[in-house]
Amino acid sequence: MTDSEGRRPPIRALPIFRVDELILTDSSGPSDGVEATSPLSAFPPCDTTSPLGARGDGVLSQPTLPSLRAIVQPAGARPAPEPLTRLDLSESDLTDFGHLASMTPLTELSLARTSIIDLTVLQSLTHLRALDLGRTRVKDLAPLARLYDLEELDISRTRVEDLSPLRQLGRLRILRLRDTAVRDLSSVRCLYSLELIEIHGCPIESLEPLKAFGSQLRVLLDQALIDRLRRGKKQRADGVRLDKLVGRPKPKPKTP
Repeated sequence: MTDSEGRRPPIRALPIFRVDELILTDSSGPSDGVEATSPLSAFPPCDTTSPLGARGDGVLSQPTLPSLRAIVQPAGARPAPEPLTRLDLSESDLTDFGHLASMTPLTELSLARTSIIDLTVLQSLTHLRALDLGRTRVKDLAPLARLYDLEELDISRTRVEDLSPLRQLGRLRILRLRDTAVRDLSSVRCLYSLELIEIHGCPIESLEPLKAFGSQLRVLLDQALIDRLRRGKKQRADGVRLDKLVGRPKPKPKTP
């Protein structure tokens, strides 16, 4: 198609109101390329009537947008990759974790044994279901307060003392606190889905907040802590299932 002076105007400038047939040919000219297919979304869809020709030409009758995209896609172009949902950065030498803020599709993330301290970059990862922060210098869990989908959290051997930011994580099933400075478990009382808590090596003052869970909750702790908690009646929590921790336990598989 040409104008009155024999020139081919850019497709974006054509006043098209109805399309019965659209032919796209490969062109290397800067003014002949298709810059956007979104304006064609107003046309009613139908099927392609002719496959791509030998020269890369396509003939369509009122083309569907997906078909058109397939035709105007550059030769050799690859489809967009699936979003990344699982990422293991454990033991890496990273010092800048800012890129994580834009990785919102993530559902599983391990930052164990890394240099991360500030968890602010994780605030946007609202689809996270499993997060491993073990053996890091993390102390403040406040940025995790709105990660409502979180089901597993490992903060073993961190500098965490306060669990109150976790109060609203109602889907949390597994919480590992091994070798932290956590003393007060009162915030755990709100985690009604909790199935396993690991408090080996923690200076826990009382298991009283765990009584409401009964046999639903498995508590993993070391023998020294068991003995200390059982010495005084005020520190006992009848009905709480206490298991001496031997090695690193594997959580029971979640039944469908």
